Amino acid sequence: MSADMTKPRKHRHRRNYTFMVISGDSDGSTKRLHLDHFQTQVLAYTAFTLALILICYVIFSAMTISNLRSIQVDQKSQIQNLTEENDKLSASNETLGNEAQQLRAALNMRLENEQQSAAEAENNAIPSGFPLTGTANMDLL
Repeated sequence: MSADMTKPRKHRHRRNYTFMVISGDSDGSTKRLHLDHFQTQVLAYTAFTLALILICYVIFSAMTISNLRSIQVDQKSQIQNLTEENDKLSASNETLGNEAQQLRAALNMRLENEQQSAAEAENNAIPSGFPLTGTANMDLL
């Protein structure tokens, strides 16, 4: 006989799985779900894949939230530093504005004084009386 005939054949068992949901009510109703081996594997792999996706999503969300919190802390400190710098620059701006206003007032006063002295010098340059080089007599009537 041939080699194939000498080996005993292994009998394949049909595997079936039954999932039961038993109610806790007094009526004692049960629900049964009969699945063969392939359907059970598909269900198990699908459940595993969904659980893995859910776990990865939770981990990714936790990492994102942690990263966003650290960014928020950095931005709060940066906002605080920029607010302090803005306050200092505002105070400096007010001081420089006051100094500029005082310098403008001083410049205006100096220009007025120069204009007055230029007007006086111009008035002094023009003779305003009669030039006399001798004696003058005045007859009274």
